[in-house]
Amino acid sequence: MKFSGLILAGGLSSRYGSIKALAELNGKTLVRQWVDTLTLAGCSAIGIVVNKENSEVIRAAVGDTSVQILWVYQDDPESAQFSSIQKGIEGLTDSKLLDDGTLLTPVDVLPPDQETMHRLVDKVRSTLLEDPVIASQPMFVRTQHRGHPVFLKVSFCRELLTLDPDVSRLDEILRQNRPRVLDIPVTDMNVVTNINTPLDGLSAQ
Repeated sequence: MKFSGLILAGGLSSRYGSIKALAELNGKTLVRQWVDTLTLAGCSAIGIVVNKENSEVIRAAVGDTSVQILWVYQDDPESAQFSSIQKGIEGLTDSKLLDDGTLLTPVDVLPPDQETMHRLVDKVRSTLLEDPVIASQPMFVRTQHRGHPVFLKVSFCRELLTLDPDVSRLDEILRQNRPRVLDIPVTDMNVVTNINTPLDGLSAQ
């Protein structure tokens, strides 16, 4: 099984006040933490969706990597997040890097620890060939909330590309397809922890 990673970092970060991808936690930017986390999880390539305003500084923050990075540009950073998801999937598909699917995350979610990532990937590997399964999602057991990264099977990625980005939301699509989405119980709170303000970043360190 081969799979890619997809990081969404093309938004404006208006609530945060600066570029979220560059928020530093424990001495490393969020975007670099996600690149390292997805690399260790076994991603064969990683797509990063950026916009023209933030692309150079995010590229610099990522730096050199041991995995191939595909830079995908979001023309309108004010567009809905689903548009960025489609851009990323299109970029990975056109570059023949999507493989069997992709691990998708917004950049402003805290990366899970290595043990949790291995659990997620092992579960994906063991269920990938089960016909009804189109996606998998970590579920924080204490609150029963679902989080990231979400694994999207390649066939499901193709379905997502056919939808209207102006009215589509991934969380709603996953909810509507719940019987075909595998919940993976985890105890790592990071999967549901978003960094929306600088105070969130400080409290997460």
